[in-house]
Amino acid sequence: MKCSIFNITSKDKDELLVYNSMTGALVSFESKYVERMSYVFNDGLINMTPTDFVDPLKEDGFLVDIDFDEYEKINMLTQKRINWKDSWHFSIMLNQSCNFKCFYCFQPRKNLFLSSNVEDRILRMIKLRCRDTSKITIDWYGGEPLLSFDLLKRLNTKIGKICSANDVEYEICFTSNGYLMNSEVLEYLNAYKISHLQITLDAPIAHHDKSRILNNGEPTFKKILANIQIAVKQGIHVLVRVNAIKENKDSSFEIYEILENAGLKNKVEVSIRPVVSSSANPCSDNCLTNIDFGKKMMSHYYEAAKKGWIILPFVDNLQSMGYCVADYPTHAIIDPMANVYKCGEAFSDTENTGKINDKGEIIWDKKRFEAFVNRDPLNQKECVSCEILPICMGGCHMLRFWKQKKSCNEFKHDLELFVKILRLNQENLDSSVSA
Repeated sequence: MKCSIFNITSKDKDELLVYNSMTGALVSFESKYVERMSYVFNDGLINMTPTDFVDPLKEDGFLVDIDFDEYEKINMLTQKRINWKDSWHFSIMLNQSCNFKCFYCFQPRKNLFLSSNVEDRILRMIKLRCRDTSKITIDWYGGEPLLSFDLLKRLNTKIGKICSANDVEYEICFTSNGYLMNSEVLEYLNAYKISHLQITLDAPIAHHDKSRILNNGEPTFKKILANIQIAVKQGIHVLVRVNAIKENKDSSFEIYEILENAGLKNKVEVSIRPVVSSSANPCSDNCLTNIDFGKKMMSHYYEAAKKGWIILPFVDNLQSMGYCVADYPTHAIIDPMANVYKCGEAFSDTENTGKINDKGEIIWDKKRFEAFVNRDPLNQKECVSCEILPICMGGCHMLRFWKQKKSCNEFKHDLELFVKILRLNQENLDSSVSA
C-alpha cells in the first residue's frame, strides 16, 4: 500500500487532521496517535499504521494499493465532462441594461433587449436539446433580468411546456441585483423549481452604497437586504454574492455579521468572489491578485466557520469534473443578439464562442469552444502535483488561458487552514442537521 497523493494534513490543537480531496473523506487522530500517524502521512511510513486503522483508511481513500493510479480517476472524470450530455445549462441574458451603475461591472452597458426573433431561436434551440438530454436548467440573467420580467414569464412558460411535453426535467435559477424584487416576482419564481436566487450584497455597507448604486446615485443596500429576507421567508434558497476588490478585501468579512444581525445566519449561502477586470470595464488597478484574494478569503472563511457559519457544502461534495459550468460542452450563455459565450465574465467580440441560427442550432466557434471543453488538467504541470486537483480540476480557463493569469483555487494558498475550515464546517453542518 501507499498514501494517496491527494492527502492533506493539518495540526489542529492536539489532533492531526487528514483530508483526501479525491474521496472527500476527513479523519482526525487524537493526541496519542498524532506522532505515529504523522510518520505515515508525512513520511510515507505505511508500516506504522495501526492494524485496525488500515481497512477504514483504505476504504476512505487515504491509503491505496501500491499499483493504483489515482491520475486515471482524474482522466476518467475529465473524459466524462468532455462527453457530458445528461443536462444542459443555459444562462439567458434577457437584456444588457441595468438600473445600477456599479463602477466595477464586467459587462458592456447597452440599452439592448432580447427580441422576438431571438426568443423564437431560443425556443427552437430548447426543442432540439430536449432530444438528447434529460434535464434543462435556465439561469435568468442580464443586465438586470427584472427589467424584462414580462418577457421572462412568457419565455419561461413556453420553455417549461416544451420540457414537459418531452419528459425533460426543467429547473430555473435567477441572478439579480435584488433591488426590484417584490412579492409578485418571488411568488412567481417559487411556483417553479428554482434551485437558487443569486443576489449581490457587498460589504461593508458603506462600500456597497458607494459601489452598487442606482443610476440616479441613490444607495441600495437597505432595500436589497430587506428583499433577501422576504425571499428566505418564502422558502427560496438565496446565494448572497459579495464582490471583493482591493478596497474591501479586509472588510468584506463583515457580510457574515450583517446577515446574522438580519436573522439570516445559515439561512443563506455566502460566496465572496474577486472582481475580474474585463474588456468592457478594465479595472485591474482595483482587482486582487489570485494569491492576495485566496489568502484573505481563507482567513475570512475560518473566522466565519469558528462563529458557526456553514461555509462550504458537505466535505464530500467539493469534488467535481470541472472547475465551473463553463467547462462543460452543454453550457451556453446567450445574449440578446443570440450570440453565445462560455464564460459569464467574458463578453467581448474576441470572447464570443458561437451563435444560435434561425433553426435553433448552436454554431460554435470550434477553436474557442474546444479550448474550454477539451482541456485536460493533467497537461498542466503545476496541476499534476497539486493536492486539491480533484476539486480544482485545472482552475479557471478564462483567467489561465485568455488573461494569462494564475487561476488556482483559493484553498490552495493555505491548505492546512483549509482542512481546519473543513473540520469546523462539518461540525457546523452536523449541528444544523441535528438541531
